[in-house]
Amino acid sequence: MQYFKLGLFYFFTLIFASCNSQVESENWDEFKVHYFDFDQVDYYSTFVSEDSLYLLESSNTDNAVTERFIEVLADDVPKNLVDTMFIEELESFGYNYQLVPEHKHYELNDLFREKSFDPSESKWMCLPVYSDILIFKKQNKIVGIAKICFGCTILHVVGTNADTKNFGACKGFWKLQKLLNTN
Repeated sequence: MQYFKLGLFYFFTLIFASCNSQVESENWDEFKVHYFDFDQVDYYSTFVSEDSLYLLESSNTDNAVTERFIEVLADDVPKNLVDTMFIEELESFGYNYQLVPEHKHYELNDLFREKSFDPSESKWMCLPVYSDILIFKKQNKIVGIAKICFGCTILHVVGTNADTKNFGACKGFWKLQKLLNTN
């Protein structure tokens, strides 16, 4: 009987310890590195479906503007913060511009920080269509760029040394999409 009580004690101790370690790891996220130090966020968005992008890519046109549009939509452009020429072209490609209100900066900062891995979430395997682009600025100087494909839950980021591979954990893509599409 005493072994049973001792076994029960160890069992509950193990469960309690594992619950505490999960809480500690969730709290640890609060101390992780933010991607950018910013005071302004420019938001560009358009709607191009994966099918439309595929048709554009397969159209075999030698049009430089179309090729550049495809590059911005589907490729990891820019490669660094020096390559910002594409920003001037976004509105001519059909992207709509909005200045993200300052009252949303806190939530953006919370989303754009290092996160722990969440095994319950998975990425969709599709052709990314970067229809949403955020330009982070500090004193009118570009400090970071984030291109987002909400359909595939894929992010392309430049301008940070933070670990971005777990972006979107804890429904981060859904939260970001909701934040950007509300006043």
